[in-house]
Amino acid sequence: MDQIMRLRDVLLDYISPVAKRRRVFGPIASSSNTEDLFLSSKQVNLETNTDTPVAEVPHQSYLPLQQNSNRLKRTRDDFEEEIDNEGADSDLSDSQSLPPIDRLIYWAHHNSDPENFEVTPESMPEDDYKSLDSVTSKSDIPDRRPKMECKIDRREMIIAKVQEYLHRQSEIALRRSDVARAKASRDWHPDEMFLFERLTMRGFEALLPKSWKTDFPTLPHTIFAQYENEQTFVNTNFTSNSYGIKALQSLLNLGVRVRDNLLTGAPTNKLIAREIYNYIKWSERDGKYSRMRFLPVLTTVIARPKQSMNSLSAAINSQMNFLAQRHRETLIIPETYDEQEDNIRGKDKYIKQPPLLYGVIVAHTVIIFVTLDSANVDATVKHMQHFDFREQGADAWNGFAIAILIIVARNYIMSIKKELEDDESDLDVDL
Repeated sequence: MDQIMRLRDVLLDYISPVAKRRRVFGPIASSSNTEDLFLSSKQVNLETNTDTPVAEVPHQSYLPLQQNSNRLKRTRDDFEEEIDNEGADSDLSDSQSLPPIDRLIYWAHHNSDPENFEVTPESMPEDDYKSLDSVTSKSDIPDRRPKMECKIDRREMIIAKVQEYLHRQSEIALRRSDVARAKASRDWHPDEMFLFERLTMRGFEALLPKSWKTDFPTLPHTIFAQYENEQTFVNTNFTSNSYGIKALQSLLNLGVRVRDNLLTGAPTNKLIAREIYNYIKWSERDGKYSRMRFLPVLTTVIARPKQSMNSLSAAINSQMNFLAQRHRETLIIPETYDEQEDNIRGKDKYIKQPPLLYGVIVAHTVIIFVTLDSANVDATVKHMQHFDFREQGADAWNGFAIAILIIVARNYIMSIKKELEDDESDLDVDL
């Protein structure tokens, strides 16, 4: 009976599926070598492999794995690519995936208070500080700090640039709203509105040619044109660029010299008036009408010491009204002018519309821009804007304001240059 039972056990073992698997694959011994994990899956029974897959252990990707020349084994690059494709956690890849020193840099870069940051055992994460001692000495930490400071400085620089951009956009919106309100009022002469818009938007639109950048390195890039030969408002026509650049530089530096005169007690109004006169003379030469007979559209009044505001206002009114009368007399059609009554009969009886006149009042360190419509006999002098050269940081913009006003006047005279006659007083009598 016992022999029959043993024969039955042998027969059952022979026909058992487990026995067949042992005969086909042979015994599989466990191994602690991690490189066995990279063998081709064709020769491994996954049912008997109890090791955890590498892709599920993020820190395994940071082990210094050796490359193997076996073609059936995956390379390190292939393995790391598979790990990346599995979608490793971004926070772990940013911090825990780095060596201890780099993790310290990462932690410092994300510190909530970078200005008060200092590398000390108390301020560092405990695990990073312990791991840092195992790979480097404390004397190596200052060598890493300049890199961290560069990162912090770069972040602060980016934030500053963003804030500057937002402030600039808000300032542009305010300036444009001022221009829009002025246009909506419909109380402005077209040339007057154009001048007001140029003065208001100066600093926020291109005024200078691109080739002038090297001569004005401190001005913002938005002041210059983007392309070569692009038309700009401040430009040159019949003179070289060097004369135009030199004349403008003198205006932009005027504020510094005015404040120097204040310190030394020298007169400031004469200095400002002289620079305005010099720029007017340059504009006449640049427009190529300096040797022609013309009625100016720009006049200047200089305040005397201790002169009252009423006296100064009366002076600019008298001078501009006299100039307006001369323009009306020059442009009136002869049949519509009554010499006995000394006035103009009817409206729209001019050869062309009398121009808008511009005036500059120089009082101490302040310049005041005024206008007068010479076509309207009943028009009064209108205040436009004023600028103070005592204000530091506005020297360039005050200089641009003077240049814009004078160039507006120059452009009008250039538009009627064909109607002007040569000034015989400038001709050589020997010719």
